[in-house]
Amino acid sequence: MNRSCLWLMGLLLLCFGCTVPDLSDFEEDGPRACDTLHPCTEGYRCLEGVCILDSCEQPRPYYLDKDKDGYGVDGTSFVACASPNDSFVTRTGDCDDNSADVHPGAQELCNNRDDNCKDGTDEGFNVGLVCDKPDGCQGAWTCNAEGTESTCEAKEGQWHPDKDKDGKGSNTVPGITACKQPEGHVPNDFDCDDTNAQRYLGAPELCNAADDNCDGVHDEGLGLGDSCDLGSGCTGIKACAADGGIECSDVTPSLTYYPDEDRDSYGKTDAGVLTCTPGAGYIPRAGDCNDGNPFTHADARELCDGEDNNCNGLVDEGGVCPEGGGKWVDYSSGRGDSWRSVAVWGDGGVWVAGASDTLAVRRPGQTYFESLTGVCPGASDWHSVWVDPRNGTAVLGGFNGAVMRYGLGTSTCENNWAHDMDTNVQSVIGVPLPDGNFDIHFVGTNRQSPFHGRALRYTGPSTPLETNVVAEPLWNAHGISREILFAVGGYLNSEGVDARIYRYNPDQSRWVDENVQHIPGIVDNPLWDVWVVNPRLAYAVGGGGSVLMWNGTSWSLHSKPSSEDLLSVLAFGRNSVYVSTDGGKLYRYDGSSWRVVPGMNVVSSPSDLAGTSPEDIWVVSFEGWRLHWPQ
Repeated sequence: MNRSCLWLMGLLLLCFGCTVPDLSDFEEDGPRACDTLHPCTEGYRCLEGVCILDSCEQPRPYYLDKDKDGYGVDGTSFVACASPNDSFVTRTGDCDDNSADVHPGAQELCNNRDDNCKDGTDEGFNVGLVCDKPDGCQGAWTCNAEGTESTCEAKEGQWHPDKDKDGKGSNTVPGITACKQPEGHVPNDFDCDDTNAQRYLGAPELCNAADDNCDGVHDEGLGLGDSCDLGSGCTGIKACAADGGIECSDVTPSLTYYPDEDRDSYGKTDAGVLTCTPGAGYIPRAGDCNDGNPFTHADARELCDGEDNNCNGLVDEGGVCPEGGGKWVDYSSGRGDSWRSVAVWGDGGVWVAGASDTLAVRRPGQTYFESLTGVCPGASDWHSVWVDPRNGTAVLGGFNGAVMRYGLGTSTCENNWAHDMDTNVQSVIGVPLPDGNFDIHFVGTNRQSPFHGRALRYTGPSTPLETNVVAEPLWNAHGISREILFAVGGYLNSEGVDARIYRYNPDQSRWVDENVQHIPGIVDNPLWDVWVVNPRLAYAVGGGGSVLMWNGTSWSLHSKPSSEDLLSVLAFGRNSVYVSTDGGKLYRYDGSSWRVVPGMNVVSSPSDLAGTSPEDIWVVSFEGWRLHWPQ
């Protein structure tokens, strides 16, 4: 092959599919490209970028014709005076240069091809258009096998039964092949349950233990069994509702709980709360018509106390009071004694102690007191007595650091407790320990100025008492456990008359100031007595009619009965509180107001109160009175 042919073929290969520069006629040395910077040699002229002979009078384009059907393809031309070979022609318009049967002027066949390069594919054969067959079936024009004509071919399909008329055919029953849609059939098989119009492929999944969306799984994606909030503090689990939705179902049914402030196991009837998680102090039983008094509730025994104890609307019914009504009974032995303290235990047991070593006991079941004055010497005055509920043993505290113990059935006091002689003991209290024993605490003052407070704790026989010193004198103590144990006090002189309450910290074995002296409105007087009712309720009373109440967290001012000094307090609940005054009165708070308890007018300066219920109250006085309500 000569050099000119190689050059032309290379150029054509580079330019197939694109617009190529026209080429000159072929000469012996081949065409040469030209432009203004590269002019043709003599005897040639530059035409459309190539040099052609000056003698070529009518140059024209030639087109590539690979299939040699006499028609070339647009965009593959070059200019020359003659075709170099039979692969280049002067006619163009071929739409498929790979098939000699396809070119302008060719016969159009029914073959999904544009044979004549004109007006698209299969023109004149109506391919795809609807047609009717003689049997009534509807079809479409389709090319025959030879491609010479089109025929009407029926459109047959698979039809599936749709009994539930949801537009989805059954996928469990075989379909029917037909060109027309049979009645009750549809052209799909998307239904896994053709008896229920709510179940088909893609349907919303309901909560009903059925495969509604036909994916092979039931109740998926609905969170069944997950926890949920029922409200009122109740937790449930997600479960199916009757309508196919989701509901939060009870795991544990909610109950109505009632506040039981007085801890008598009966809740306040008109204050029930429907919940699964009751707060502290709520119980599932109602029946309390006075939730501030543990002796008033349904099924309670009626007492002689002026209250409707059994919540039946009647007061003191059934002959519970002595003839003529309740009254104070005098068990005094004379006015020569000066009683400072009274303590009760068991069923009717009573200890009283006072000045000049006076001591007396009324054993359970007895109706009289035995005098034990002089059997426990060592203190010019006994200021306090506490009784061990297990056996009736009395523990005494008094002047000169005297702390003694007298057991029933013995003839003398035990006085071998090692103790602090610098303390005038004003109060003694025992609180229960987990092992069944009692933790015994004594509080009082220094024997000499500046009369700071002293707190002693009994830790064992012949062992020095554990001693705490606080800034202010301590006059009384009471508690129900080591954790809930209070002492009250304050100075008597005019230089620092502040109310004080201390709480025992068992972890640190020390008494901590409760800072009640900073409560706005508190009377500038000492506090004389304290009484703990339960873990959420305590009272403290003192000079100028001061009454403070503890709610389990903090102390606050309570209404007071009068401006008289209050010497002692006894409480059974928020609506059953008793206080004695220096003027000889006994007041009772019923939840709304203070009222004087009648029949106490004979007593002046009642020094201490004790009792087991509103119908079992003892009062002792500095003048020797020992009174009991109501018989």
